[in-house]
Amino acid sequence: AATDRLALSVDLYAHRSSGLLEPGDGPAREAGVDPGALLAGHPPHDGRAAGIEAAARLDVGPWTLGASGALALAEVRPATGGDWRPSAYSRPVALGLIAQRARGPWTAAVRLDAESGLAGLNGTRDRVGLRASAAVGVHGESAGLRWTALAQATARPPTRTTPAPFDPDL
Repeated sequence: AATDRLALSVDLYAHRSSGLLEPGDGPAREAGVDPGALLAGHPPHDGRAAGIEAAARLDVGPWTLGASGALALAEVRPATGGDWRPSAYSRPVALGLIAQRARGPWTAAVRLDAESGLAGLNGTRDRVGLRASAAVGVHGESAGLRWTALAQATARPPTRTTPAPFDPDL
């Protein structure tokens, strides 16, 4: 933390794993599939990932402002060997902004997130994913219990598009 009003963080990570169930092509991606067929469509994979995440938070009076970002690489290959490819869950770039205001027991916040599109099996990537959220909450104490009530709304446009050429820099 830089000051009482400003907080900064940076995290680096790298890890490897095995036995990951990565989705494959075919009917296992459809609704209503029995578990055996679902597992058959998710063969075991080895995985590797590395990235950096950074965040900043600034308290200005009743306002808290924040920004975050991440750069990451997540790849898989069949457990039997083969070439590394982006994981179906890989999001190489993620950015977020938040503004929150507290007044007495009430808190309100808005947040905007943008993330790289998910990688497809055929070398394509979905379009950038956007998400906007708004929340309001209240907290209190009664009968010796602390409680919180929260309402949140989130909007996100569809991200699945006509396949575009895979761009590893997204």
